[in-house]
Amino acid sequence: MTIETSVRRGTGGRPTLEHAANLADNILSATWSIFVEQGYSRLNINAIARKAGVSHRTIYDRFGSKEGLFDAAVVRSINLWQHDAREHMKTIGNSSMFEQVVDKMFDMLRSPDVFALAGFLMSEGKNFNGKFKTG
Repeated sequence: MTIETSVRRGTGGRPTLEHAANLADNILSATWSIFVEQGYSRLNINAIARKAGVSHRTIYDRFGSKEGLFDAAVVRSINLWQHDAREHMKTIGNSSMFEQVVDKMFDMLRSPDVFALAGFLMSEGKNFNGKFKTG
């Protein structure tokens, strides 16, 4: 997930076609990078805009809000992970059953319930430290 910085638009006006095609991906990459490094509470539209090389207005125009931007970044990351998993499975050979399992897992990750749980854990998780155990 690298941020494309080699294609820049001029001193205003519309971006080049090449830049416009990469714009959303650059914004989502910047969002994910900052989220992973600093957490959701430190996710700042201005910092994302600087890192992606766009204005904060461009981000709001494309994603509506910090929450919309974060949701899009999570979905993009899940899609990238799914793609990587499917590519890896191609090396296994006859992997149609594994592909179905992976696809189902990633479909579950995209569900509204998982997003709600992730939001809850980000905001309230510290209050439940050590209370949820698996196995």
